[in-house]
Amino acid sequence: MILQEIEPKVYEPPEDTLQHGYILRALQRFAGFFGLADLEQVSEGPINREYRVRATSLLNEIVQWHF
Repeated sequence: MILQEIEPKVYEPPEDTLQHGYILRALQRFAGFFGLADLEQVSEGPINREYRVRATSLLNEIVQWHF
């Protein structure tokens, strides 16, 4: 499991490290950069940030879900 590969830190558990990395790399730097999603920070302060993520029309054009 990927959580076992994350080096433990004194100030945060591996779950938080993974979450922060995913939000930064996948959502902000990829989806946000290419216009696939709109991210809005809804919490105050630098610790335990919360975001509102919305798909854009471009994402809906590129990805089609077939259930």
